[in-house]
Amino acid sequence: MPVVYGRNFLINVICRADFPVILRLGQERPVEFQESISGEFPKTLEAVGVEAEIPSGDPQGARIKKPVLRWEFHTRDMKKKATLERSSLILEDRNYEHFDAFEEYFNLCFTKLKEIYHPPVVTRLGLRYQNLLKVANGSPFDWNGFLHQALIAHLGFEYSEERIQDNHTVRFDTERSHVILKYGVHNSEVPAPIRNREFKLDIDCYIRDDLDLPNVRERLRELNEDAVDVFETCIGKSWRQIMQEG
Repeated sequence: MPVVYGRNFLINVICRADFPVILRLGQERPVEFQESISGEFPKTLEAVGVEAEIPSGDPQGARIKKPVLRWEFHTRDMKKKATLERSSLILEDRNYEHFDAFEEYFNLCFTKLKEIYHPPVVTRLGLRYQNLLKVANGSPFDWNGFLHQALIAHLGFEYSEERIQDNHTVRFDTERSHVILKYGVHNSEVPAPIRNREFKLDIDCYIRDDLDLPNVRERLRELNEDAVDVFETCIGKSWRQIMQEG
């Protein structure tokens, strides 16, 4: 059984499902889709997004292709957002509590997408957890006990006190998914030197393969399991204790 914590430090959780281009979404507004999810997402915005090609599933290598229409559907508190484009469905949650609730919001939107537009497959499925831990006291470069030593060993570098940015990326594969792990001391005051004790931990797990629609829910759960495993490996007892205390 996974550990259940009393609090988290997530600033955003994102699930994205990509599928072959649905031409109808380039020619008409998603009226039926909007009406079918309006109970949970009553606020709608129409915007222009940018379509990008993502070679090898790596968002960092994205190549911009052209602007496309996108529709955003928000909850009443604007904390959750479903975004529909002609080749993707994205759910974002800035008030994430637990995976079961997040999964239900995604399933609502994905089910309506299937019923109305009938995408043949999902070509890429991703789940991303963005954490930002803030500690009131102490040096911004002292994270002993909060994180795995391998993630913070570089902070002993001689010029840490003058450091402006601290961004690191590691890419690896599990048996079921690809993972992009981004971490480092956060600095919201760039270009000023780092002064606040804040650490970002961004875990992005994804599958780049043709997934039959009935398998998407199971594969999403697998992505969540992989993300949890990576998170638990990254954090230390001090971070874990804060979450357990709630």
